[in-house]
Amino acid sequence: VLVSGRAATSALAKNRLCLSSPYRQRMEAMSSALHELRIVSAVSSRDTYGVGRPAAAAAATVTATDKGAATSERYQTAYTKAMEKASSMRVKELRAELASRSIGWADLFEKQELAARLAASMAEAALFSASGALQPGRVGMVTASQLKEELQDTSTPLVLDVFATWCGPCKMLAPLLETLSAQLGSKCRVAKMDSDAEPQLSTELRVQGLPTLVFFRAGSSSASDGLSEVHRVEGVPGKADALRALVQEHLGVS
Repeated sequence: VLVSGRAATSALAKNRLCLSSPYRQRMEAMSSALHELRIVSAVSSRDTYGVGRPAAAAAATVTATDKGAATSERYQTAYTKAMEKASSMRVKELRAELASRSIGWADLFEKQELAARLAASMAEAALFSASGALQPGRVGMVTASQLKEELQDTSTPLVLDVFATWCGPCKMLAPLLETLSAQLGSKCRVAKMDSDAEPQLSTELRVQGLPTLVFFRAGSSSASDGLSEVHRVEGVPGKADALRALVQEHLGVS
């Protein structure tokens, strides 16, 4: 649909949508040369992951008893590695890191106790997030390489917010995602990627409007194929309840 520059601005505001940088530059050039702008707007079509749920690839070949044992072993390995790192930190550093993860530490007095609490959090994050960039109940920023790593992990669905720091609607969506992530906990990963920082992957994902929410879940094929896109939304999809409904409908997470 071709409209005038003034009408385009109105349409974008109405749909609470920004154009990503590459497309914005093209549109500005077209507007300058033709006094027109093309508006494209479309909506296409971890169970708590704690100790006790393994990756989907293993789920098809092991018994229920083996599942718990396999995940317990992975957790213990992750905990041992995290404990080594935490033990090398100073008390001040341990407290600061716990605080950054919204984990209380005021009831702990010994360094070893602080290290153990931090190690437990780090081990849970290692099971929840393949790249280590995401944590249960929180929205995490990812780079292109981290996102690709996350998409290979089929243990939980993933919601990706492709945004830009200059985008007004993106700022409107941010608190809704924080609420969503807190509600979903370890049942779903919620990630953000800066389109300006990762232009190549944004193009590969066919991102044209900002913000763009992309919903990924494991398909019916082999888990080695990773997560697949099942839905996307450009712009702000209403209020928190509407966003939660999209997750329930397309990712099967309630």
